[in-house]
Amino acid sequence: MRRAGLAGDIGDDAAVIAPKTADSEAARGGRMAVSVDSQTEGVHFNSLVPDDSIGYRAVTGAASDIAAMGSAAESVLISMGLPRKVSDEKFFALYGGIKKACKKWRLKVEGGDIVASRGLYISVCAIGPAGYNIRRSGAKKGDILFITSYPGLSSAGLELLKSGESVKNCLVKFFLYPDIFSGAGEKLFPFVSALMDSSDGLIDSCRS
Repeated sequence: MRRAGLAGDIGDDAAVIAPKTADSEAARGGRMAVSVDSQTEGVHFNSLVPDDSIGYRAVTGAASDIAAMGSAAESVLISMGLPRKVSDEKFFALYGGIKKACKKWRLKVEGGDIVASRGLYISVCAIGPAGYNIRRSGAKKGDILFITSYPGLSSAGLELLKSGESVKNCLVKFFLYPDIFSGAGEKLFPFVSALMDSSDGLIDSCRS
């Protein structure tokens, strides 16, 4: 399925937006890759997850989707829903995680919104040049599958965290503060026909 203005398929990790006019700044700089990732209380995290990790994971998730298209995010827009009784300590911890991720991935916060909500959530929109625009739809039967890390580390970290393991455990850290394999798409471009992340698990990623 494809919509007007999109230079890719709905279902990819990020949308690739083609400029409407040749005179636009986006046209001079090329197409833009845009992705949104959200962290919602009770779904993506609970009381076991440190507050700074919530902000860090939200930013990293959105930026990772851009990287999964062979691109690199440059800026983010952040929307937050906060319970009215949220403490200053919790808010600044969330902000600290966002700041840490933005510094690590060299992202600029361009703006956002904060609203009152029943439960905590953070939604991050990441934006960057479309780069090589390697889509998952390029995969075909008989292709050789390569991965850039060891699958299951994040899941193992989550299970250890649930069992009471310290947040200092290396696998727990892998879950709380995930990495981005930025630059992999650029290096792999001459050799691959499809690219995507595996945040939903390796098997589900292959099936999609």
